[in-house]
This record gives sequence, C-alpha cells and structure tokens, in this order.
Amino acid sequence: MIRRLLFTVMLCVTSTFSFHKLSAQTPVTITAKNAGFYMPGDNPTWRFIQLSSFQPPERGENKVWDYSGVVNGTNVFSYSFLTPDNSEVPNATTVRNSMYALNAFTLTGQSYREVRSNGEFYVANSYDGGRFDLDLTSYIEIPNQTQLIDPVKGNGLTELLLPASYGSHWDTEAKLRINTLVTVPAAGLNQTPLTYLTTRIEVDSIVGWGTLKLPGGVTLDVLLKYNVRITIDSFYIGDQPAPDILLFAFGVEQGAQELKRKYSFHAPGIADDILFYSEFPSGTSAGYRNDLSTSSVHPPTTSESLSVNLFPNPITSGRSILEFEKSSDAPWELELCNMLGEVVQRVPIDNSAGDVRTQLNLPPSIPEGIYYYVIRDEAGKSKGSGKFILTNE
Repeated sequence: MIRRLLFTVMLCVTSTFSFHKLSAQTPVTITAKNAGFYMPGDNPTWRFIQLSSFQPPERGENKVWDYSGVVNGTNVFSYSFLTPDNSEVPNATTVRNSMYALNAFTLTGQSYREVRSNGEFYVANSYDGGRFDLDLTSYIEIPNQTQLIDPVKGNGLTELLLPASYGSHWDTEAKLRINTLVTVPAAGLNQTPLTYLTTRIEVDSIVGWGTLKLPGGVTLDVLLKYNVRITIDSFYIGDQPAPDILLFAFGVEQGAQELKRKYSFHAPGIADDILFYSEFPSGTSAGYRNDLSTSSVHPPTTSESLSVNLFPNPITSGRSILEFEKSSDAPWELELCNMLGEVVQRVPIDNSAGDVRTQLNLPPSIPEGIYYYVIRDEAGKSKGSGKFILTNE
C-alpha cells in the first residue's frame, strides 16, 4: 500500500551602492548616497580562509585589520546577479538564484535586492518551489519520499539600516511559516494540517571602523558589523505541539534554538560582505571577496569633488530638482541610465559656472524602478553621479 504526504506551503516573513576611498583616520559612514549596488551581470566571488591563519577581528575605532597574509582555502562560492522582472519586488535592483534549506525542506527560487526609500538595504525572497524529504521508516513501513513543494513567497531581513556608522544598531524579526497537509493513515494523521514555524531574530551593531587589508594589496576603509541570529523552531498540529513521530521525521526539536554569530566588513561603494567570520553550533568559517582589485576599488574619478543634491527622492511626480556647483561655463550633460546600463535620457546643462539649480523632467514612458545619473563635463568626464527611485506612489 502506497501512502503519500500532500503539502501546500505558504512562506510568510515579516521584518523590519561607485567605489571611493575615504580619507585616512576619518570615521566611516555608509549612506544612501555612497552605498554599493550590485548590477545585473555582476558575479562576485568569495574564497574561504584556512582558519588556522585567521584571527577574529577586534572591535574599536580607527583600527587596522590586516588579513593580507591569510592562507586561502580550496573552496570558493559566487553569485550571478540578473535583471529582475520587478513583478515580485517592484523596486528590486537585481535578482539571483538562491536556495533555502530548512531541515527536511529544500526550497529553490530567487533573492531580490532592494533599497527602500527609508534607507533600508532589504533582501526579499521569492521561492519557486522545491522538495521535501521525509523519512518515517523507523515508524512506518514506507520508503523515503520526496515531495514537491508548492510555490511560496516571502520577504527577507534588513542587512544595513542606512546611514550606518560606528555605534549604529538595529534589530529585525522574520517568521517562516510552512503549512502542510499530511495524509499518512498509518500514523493516524490522515488529512491533518500541520504548521512548521521558524522565528528568526537578528540583532545588528556597527562595532568598529578603520582600515581593512586583503590579499592582493587591496586596502579599504570599512565598518565592522556584528550580527547575532537566533532561530527558534516550533511544530504544531492546529494549536497543539506535534507528536514525536513527526518531530523526528522533520528533524526538529520542539522549541529548539540555534545561535549564530557573525562579523562582517562593509565599505562605501561595495555591496555585501567584504570579509566575514561566522560561528555556528556546527563550526566556524571565514572568507573574503577575492574579485576585488586595487583598480576596481579605487578607479580614477572626480565625483567626490562634486556634491550633487537631488530631491525629492524617491520621485513620485516625474519631476525632481538637481543642485550642484558647476566648475566651467562650457556645456555639460546629465546622462540617465536604467539598471541595464542603457541610456534612457540625456539632459543638456548649459548653465554658467557656479551654483546650478535645475529641474529634471522624466519622460512619462519611463517605468518605475531605480535609475542612475551621471553628470559629464564638456570632455565627457564624469563629474558626479547618483541614483534615485522612481515610483507612482
């Protein structure tokens, strides 16, 4: 007799980018203007570090964290960022394929990256589906089964709450709820609805700033973030705790808690962790971005010398004001690009040298999303740049 487990799954989560070098001995701050974005086509990579050559970072101000001599491990991992279709997360800048493993559950789908107007660097997940591996052979005479999981949707947690500087702290909470319908007559659970609830609480603090040295001669001014994550697993039939037979099958313990600690370095103009050190109950790991170079971190640019103010941002009416100081009487140009790097508008700037205040009128055909602008001088050289969100809200 073949017995099947049927599942319907719902994922509900609630919760709460230009390279440049900062001056030495200047406290580091990451803001909405200098935070790093991934762009479609980016393929960042990290290399693991042999822990025998690694010391966890010390907290404090104006520190020098020298990891230039660490011994590389053999493993690397990378992500490929793609252009989002914006159907799930309208203001997403990129999307990548992802996997979420939760004991017996394996979900595959997409992770969207989004910067919200209030400064949160937000990660949202939309899982297309996956599988569920169940082993009840110790209790029931049926083979191991792999069941498909229905599509699920959800949101993620705040990675950075901008502006971020020494002493900043924030906390967020996410709830992962998987609703299942089980039909296992031999277990006495035919047509029984089950709920698997995982609560994740994260507390983040900026506990240091200073200089980070990586292999290959890369030196960066960075912030040091400390993250504590607590996960609590609960498993219910209705509003009652599930029986031991199912706890064993799902590989969970009622009310089980797991604690993870993580240090990570972040810099203006660079998205994601530059170097991380994580402590899990099952062990520790460390790794660093090995796709950075001295040229990619500090490209020739004069955008630092030109302060550009664009408001309002987000833009809701199709119009915005640009303010900056023009250094010559020659005609300049504002170049507006979408997330693919395609130029969608060019605006001449014919003002004389001095303070410039000009209105930016966006074509009505431009869809909602995140856009980048570059102010170029008469030689086509970038004098300043930035980004804004266009929304109809």
